[in-house]
Amino acid sequence: MKILSACAFDCPDACGFEAQWGSSQVRGRDDHPYTRGFVCRKLTKLLDALEGPRPTQPMLREGGVLNPISWDRALSILAGRIESAVKRDPRRILWGTGSGNLLMTNCLLDLFSQRLGGFTGLAGSLCGGEGGHGLSLSYPVRRHVPPEEVLESRRILLWGRNVAETNVHFVPLIARARAMGAKVGYLDVRPTRTHGLADVAWTLRPGSDLALGAFLCGEVLRGGGGPVGEFRGLEEFEGSIRWATRQEVGRLTGLSSQELDEILQFVTSDGPLSLWAGWAMQRRQGGDLLMRVLDSLVFLLGSQGVPGGGMVFSADDGAPFPPGFAEGCFSRLAPRPVVGPWLKGAQDPPVELVIFSRCNPVTQTQGVEDLLELMDREDPFFVCLDWRLSATASRSHLFIPVAPFPEQPDGLVFSYWHDLLQVTRPVRRSPCPSEADLLDSILRMLGFDPCVRGSFEPFVRQVLSNPGLVPVAEGIWRFPHPDRNRGAFSFPLVPPVGPAGDSLTLVTPHRFDAVNGGGCESWAEGDGLVFRLSPREASRLGLRDRQRVAVRSPWGEVRGVLRVEEGVAPGTCWTHSGQRGVNLLVGPQLTDRWNCCLSQVEVELRPL
Repeated sequence: MKILSACAFDCPDACGFEAQWGSSQVRGRDDHPYTRGFVCRKLTKLLDALEGPRPTQPMLREGGVLNPISWDRALSILAGRIESAVKRDPRRILWGTGSGNLLMTNCLLDLFSQRLGGFTGLAGSLCGGEGGHGLSLSYPVRRHVPPEEVLESRRILLWGRNVAETNVHFVPLIARARAMGAKVGYLDVRPTRTHGLADVAWTLRPGSDLALGAFLCGEVLRGGGGPVGEFRGLEEFEGSIRWATRQEVGRLTGLSSQELDEILQFVTSDGPLSLWAGWAMQRRQGGDLLMRVLDSLVFLLGSQGVPGGGMVFSADDGAPFPPGFAEGCFSRLAPRPVVGPWLKGAQDPPVELVIFSRCNPVTQTQGVEDLLELMDREDPFFVCLDWRLSATASRSHLFIPVAPFPEQPDGLVFSYWHDLLQVTRPVRRSPCPSEADLLDSILRMLGFDPCVRGSFEPFVRQVLSNPGLVPVAEGIWRFPHPDRNRGAFSFPLVPPVGPAGDSLTLVTPHRFDAVNGGGCESWAEGDGLVFRLSPREASRLGLRDRQRVAVRSPWGEVRGVLRVEEGVAPGTCWTHSGQRGVNLLVGPQLTDRWNCCLSQVEVELRPL
């Protein structure tokens, strides 16, 4: 039996695919406007993994070792812990969910907390929260730029957006645009597969994007360019970027005067410019301001709101959610990126039970040393719901396996890149319950009516009742994002960027065949972590290729192997995210909106 479904990984592409029931073989849907017959390796790897050995029985830590236990015993332990905590104060339970998948029905799992009085939940972002906030300040209503509009661009600037590894279904569109005469520029801190798509590429020091953006805006204004359309704050903006001189920006970015001229010529050439910004560079203090400056550049060039032009970061993936579903489910909130330090200091009341679902905070969050310390104690009691024995699951007191998204009940997924709303369906029978069925079972054991699984159908029905949805194919609709910017463009104020010294910034990009580091924990074993520097930085530090090194930050130290790599920007030390131990180097700093600062870590290397 052929199943039509969609990939729910935390990935912008949201592939549509078809599969035979019970088979791990899948192919992209030909009638999907973006997938067009192929799916990436991430989905096929997951389905292959589901065919192989995987945990299907709960495990309890006894004597420091996780041992298999019966389902009845596991559910009894979990129900007992929940009942005890709820009687004292529901806030003593922390309900921590993540983006192990982006099924829209995941929000309904929070009804479990609501039914039991309101646990402590998580807020803040490990991903694009800061940049998204910044762009929300530019226009009262922001236009969605469909990916296919890149075919009308004359210049395509991929600013820190490594599409060849993290947005692969954009690659054919870029190739078509180049065949039609568009020029592609690429800015990043290291060599990537996306360099092969670009007509011209530049490498700049991490954390210097704001300075470069401010310089380009200033040069456009000094060259006689100016905004087209309604705006406010231009005079103040222009005054606030006077510090971004050629000499200062060259020093901060590591770009030569000739390279600055090349970038300026690229962005100011004829025709609409579309700027596609990446995620990593806004994961820091000031990440919101960076996105606003890049937005201002596109506005000053007259490329906002025109076909083939625009500033593109991340679409509003919350837009299809109807109001009233799963709202007000928590009595207290904790910052997601630093859940460990928060738990350690939580009072009034303290947390006695932590339930992590669809997330891997041991390898993904900041200040993780505090979390690891707590997980080694008996109190609080940690429970992990996941389909695999992740780093977090292996450190928990109780692990309960649940179904991954290809085995979950019918649902919906919505992209944060394109505009397609898609139905998801199970493609195989699961040996483990879905999270919804598991939570409903716990509610029954506690004497409550189940409320989670039964909410799926009315939720899906209400989402699909939106009169603006346009059918594309079976189970696929276009969502009616705003088709034009509304209101006046608002320019920001830009304070000077701090000096660039000899420090190294830790850069932790995703690997092309992994999502949020999923399945990457084992890379840190064997020869250890691998860190990469440019030949210039290695020489300055007196280090050589394949040498064992200690990498230290103000918050921790890890050991690994150094690889010297041509093309890495000055001031850059990079390794892939998701490897066990890498986030020991990342401290508990947050933005004002509780968003992460994973890209704001300075490290030192020394030989072993």
